[in-house]
Amino acid sequence: MNKIKLIDYKKTILKIIDRIDSFPKYLRPVCIVQNGHIEKPGISDIDLMIGFDDEFLFANEFLKLFEKEILNLKHKDIFFSHLPNIFPISCLESMPEMTYNPINELEIHYGKLKFKKKSICNDQNALNSLEQIHNRITMLIELMLSKNKNINKLLLFGHSMIHSIKYVKNIDKNINIKKFPYLDKIEKFRDLISNEGIYPKLSKEEFDEMCINLCFEFFTILSCVYSYLDKKIYLHFSKNKDHYFYNNHLIFTNLEDYQNNDFKININENKIYIQGFRWHIRCVFENYFLSHKNYTTIYNDIIFEKKIFDRALFIKTLYTFNLKNFNNAVGRSSINPLVKGNKYDEIVVKNFL
Repeated sequence: MNKIKLIDYKKTILKIIDRIDSFPKYLRPVCIVQNGHIEKPGISDIDLMIGFDDEFLFANEFLKLFEKEILNLKHKDIFFSHLPNIFPISCLESMPEMTYNPINELEIHYGKLKFKKKSICNDQNALNSLEQIHNRITMLIELMLSKNKNINKLLLFGHSMIHSIKYVKNIDKNINIKKFPYLDKIEKFRDLISNEGIYPKLSKEEFDEMCINLCFEFFTILSCVYSYLDKKIYLHFSKNKDHYFYNNHLIFTNLEDYQNNDFKININENKIYIQGFRWHIRCVFENYFLSHKNYTTIYNDIIFEKKIFDRALFIKTLYTFNLKNFNNAVGRSSINPLVKGNKYDEIVVKNFL
């Protein structure tokens, strides 16, 4: 196989945008944005974010045409390992602040997009990191328990730690990327593939070892986020003391146990129980989704309280758009605000519809 070069990515993007521009007028987006840079040609995929008017209703129809256009693309499985993310335009305008996508990593290829704020907000950075790191840890656990030991997913999930460290470094300067040996292994694997075209061969035991130790390294980063939130939140009281259902089969236990923070995984009757996460996840989740009659939060920082409120509105705009277009809460956004899958749908339907 010929080595894939950066120019191949650029040509593919231009080709796809040209095809999208020929879609029926009602399916043409407001804008198309490339998220991030192609760091490792041959490994990196193309992350596209497609923006439509907030009242748009035809996202599934758009995706069907998009899938048809990329079906016979050379290197399709590398360039488009996943379909593009689709957002209401008002959420895309908030991206730099809400999801820590720096302006210099967002390239507008089609249409126009005016960002509401260009600066990065540490409070939103912490909330986004809280969401993303819990999600990555659970994805690695599910990957480890899966019969299909997918090396590409392992490389993708592991490499995302680079971004988590970069984000958290803004709120904790002491975090040091050199102290993450399993992330270093992932990066060496990626270099080997990119430079020599050689994929690593891992036994089941080696694969599982990589997954669990990457979880531990993510957990180290998560602890920095918890420490940041400790400074912002004085007290949270919740009526709900039961296990925390991240989705219908992933359950977090002992969130209020301050003495026992060891990271542990147990499996019982097809449900995965994870211990080690802290009360912060319940606190922020309840502020996002529940009425005040269910909880009380006392803040040390009223600005942070406002940022949580702003984020809850951002999330509501997003899932409202997703329900209209995809009949589920997450849609094609890849944003899981401390809840996932059918559980996310249940929460939205129960509390807002």
